[in-house]
Amino acid sequence: MIGDLAGQSAVFSAWLYASATFTPYLNLYAYSVADQSSSRVSVGSQPLGAIGPGWTRVVKRLSLPASISNGGQIEVGFGAVASGGSVGVALAQLEPGQNATPSEFRPPSLEAALCQRYYQLTPTTYGAVGGWSSTSAATMSAIFAAPMRTAPLCVAQGGALTVDCPGLGSSTTSVVGFSSTLTGVNINASSLTPGGQVGRFAGALSSIICSAEL
Repeated sequence: MIGDLAGQSAVFSAWLYASATFTPYLNLYAYSVADQSSSRVSVGSQPLGAIGPGWTRVVKRLSLPASISNGGQIEVGFGAVASGGSVGVALAQLEPGQNATPSEFRPPSLEAALCQRYYQLTPTTYGAVGGWSSTSAATMSAIFAAPMRTAPLCVAQGGALTVDCPGLGSSTTSVVGFSSTLTGVNINASSLTPGGQVGRFAGALSSIICSAEL
């Protein structure tokens, strides 16, 4: 999303670690082709000042070029590190404006839930379960790992849905209806072949893609 800041003032901040004194550089790259890192070209490099030994917080103000509208990268370059030495980067932020805000830390569990608001993929084996409603149809449901931003659009991964068929193995169909809410999805699969037995267990053997992207 760095392309959103093209042509604007921005500020980079981070905690940098070095086991010995270093003078790292902040290297800026712009993509020639949208979202293609292989097309990156250097558009500037600035020293970050001496750091180490230990942790040092650095703040660097930048003027991002218009050419970064296709995307780009900001890289902390330490140069050659002596054998046995170590370096590190933590709590890095790139923000619009001239003033760095305090580093924001969110635990991995919260980050995962925030991502799952927009996109979830059910497990391949029994990610949705239910029963056979007729010899050629099954109704199943899945509960999302976290509530989504809005009722998502759901599709079977690969287009076809495979359902467990007790005693026969599995049945497959491309005739599938999805009804979703913020917390889960109901699945109605018909035209399943081979057919199952009414009332028997039915479990999806395909992943369901659920997307609530903006």
